[in-house]
Amino acid sequence: MGPLLVLDPIRGVVPTYDLPMIYSGRQVITLGKDRFLCGKAMIYKPICDGDIGSVSSLEIQDVKRIFEMQTVTLCADGQDFPAFRI
Repeated sequence: MGPLLVLDPIRGVVPTYDLPMIYSGRQVITLGKDRFLCGKAMIYKPICDGDIGSVSSLEIQDVKRIFEMQTVTLCADGQDFPAFRI
């Protein structure tokens, strides 16, 4: 798997968790007041001086559980696809 290329980067935070994430604004769908991410996100752990540290396996499990709870199925043009509520 190659590096994650993020076009129109947006910084956010994993809902209910204190880890920042970066994702592409081109992969966000707004429906009413709700926003959904329909693509990849990079989750990271900031440390001092702007460096990025490692995310622990426990944190990865927690974020995965949160993503699963926040994932819905949207439909467009007769196609169903998963989207993460941001």
